[in-house]
Amino acid sequence: FEAMLEGDRAGANGRYANGRADLGVVSFSHFLPMQALLPEQRFLLEPDLVSVVGSDPLRAQVERLQPDTHVYGHTHIPFDGLIGGTRYLQWPLGNVKEQARQCNEQAQRGPLLIWDDDGPTEPTYTAWGEYYRLRQREPQKVGPLGPWVEDYNRRRRERAAKRTGRAGNASVGRL
Repeated sequence: FEAMLEGDRAGANGRYANGRADLGVVSFSHFLPMQALLPEQRFLLEPDLVSVVGSDPLRAQVERLQPDTHVYGHTHIPFDGLIGGTRYLQWPLGNVKEQARQCNEQAQRGPLLIWDDDGPTEPTYTAWGEYYRLRQREPQKVGPLGPWVEDYNRRRRERAAKRTGRAGNASVGRL
């Protein structure tokens, strides 16, 4: 793979093995090749996720390859957007819990066709793809939190308080 990246995508004579001059390239990875494919930290239910995603070596490989589309996974956050001339796509079908929330549409529609006889298909609406199509990323901005994050944090605190309350009551009189 690395050796292929050193030459041009079409080979020495400018044509692909099947004789067509312009055959598109789709690449795949499990991991995100760059943090820009992840919503900003203030929008994440698990804010530490930003510290474990993105790979400089993978990003460099994808940039050298210059695919028409790069499909990736790992975070289960649906995204379809154009960055630097490449369409980046994550279409997670999700587990049962995720299908009730962020992966609902993907689970309902099933696998996504990204290429047909006419070439690449049109981009598909995803909330984060549309959000970043209309807005600049602001990764340095830490607030305000997304309303869903505030609600999630509130419910987490309430569950923790209930557990702590039960544990405190259970320990009374055990000295």
